[in-house]
Amino acid sequence: MLQEENRITPILLLGYGNLARGDDALGPMLLENIRPWIRQQELPVDLLHEHQLQAELIMDLRERDLVIFIDASAGINSAIDFIRVEPEENSSFTTHAVTPGALLKTFIDMYAEPPPLTYFMSIRGYDFSIREALTQQATDNLALAVEFLKKQLIKEITESAGEPA
Repeated sequence: MLQEENRITPILLLGYGNLARGDDALGPMLLENIRPWIRQQELPVDLLHEHQLQAELIMDLRERDLVIFIDASAGINSAIDFIRVEPEENSSFTTHAVTPGALLKTFIDMYAEPPPLTYFMSIRGYDFSIREALTQQATDNLALAVEFLKKQLIKEITESAGEPA
């Protein structure tokens, strides 16, 4: 599908994490792994890699139908977790604590319009020390996350087109 010039695509995948901190790179690595498939399928999807979430990212959420935040996590018990994000207040005074929910709340406050449908995908990581390679367990979880996300994207695109999934 060819995009109109300067047209924002309806879907945004936003992977974040530090490429120099081992498994913390899972979010950006998922983007790199899924990029060829998205191009091959000609899907209306933008990919955005960030080191961490910042309030300025709300500008990237405008005119989207679907946003999926992707990050590594040591705090889940499964290989991946996929949950719907709702707007939430952020009482933190540090940018290191910005959450996807806080971004959605800021979006509403700033633009006075509902945010896009938003999900958060966590991928289980194990070692966040300074190192460039993923652990083997994280690499295995990344492969599962890529396959899950492919199915989720097809489902969302099919449903938004009014076709049964």
